[in-house]
Amino acid sequence: MRHRALVAILTLWAVLLAACGTETGEEDGMDDARRTLEHQRTDVRRVAADLAPSMAAAVGGTVTFLTGQWSGCDSVFPQGHRNFRYGVRGRIDATTPGAAGLDAVVASWREAGLQVEQPAPESSAPGQGGTRSGPLTRSAEEGGVQVSVTAYADQEFLLIGFQGPCVDVPRSQREEWEQRKEGEPDVRLTR
Repeated sequence: MRHRALVAILTLWAVLLAACGTETGEEDGMDDARRTLEHQRTDVRRVAADLAPSMAAAVGGTVTFLTGQWSGCDSVFPQGHRNFRYGVRGRIDATTPGAAGLDAVVASWREAGLQVEQPAPESSAPGQGGTRSGPLTRSAEEGGVQVSVTAYADQEFLLIGFQGPCVDVPRSQREEWEQRKEGEPDVRLTR
């Protein structure tokens, strides 16, 4: 009788352990998050490679670098981040820098059919509530990828950026994504 009770307890313990171990939803979430983020990486790099040359052409400039990287979004101290996204950053050395360069890039976005966001008052072009001394930033969206350009009145370059939305990652995968935050190979331009 004592042997049967022990077997019953061990069997019940094994069933409970299996049910509590890794939930099917957690595994599905891991695969979904990984798939979504890898797809996002491909989309962001494609949009950057497609748009950076036309942005440079709009200001008579040259893309001097364009590189991607994973980054965390919302911090869950001390574990790291709850969600992640992929982004590409670059620089255009421009013959038309500053506010005029910014306007030229925005015009090229509109010609390409991008949805251009209205500037915030503190980051708008001079004459539209902005200042000549601080950075001027404009943003647009292309296929779910946020595109941005920042100009400085006293610099002959523009900073460009492309990033996807933040994607929640299951707890069991967060450390893996934290370690992916190092840089990646430069983006190859399509034109």
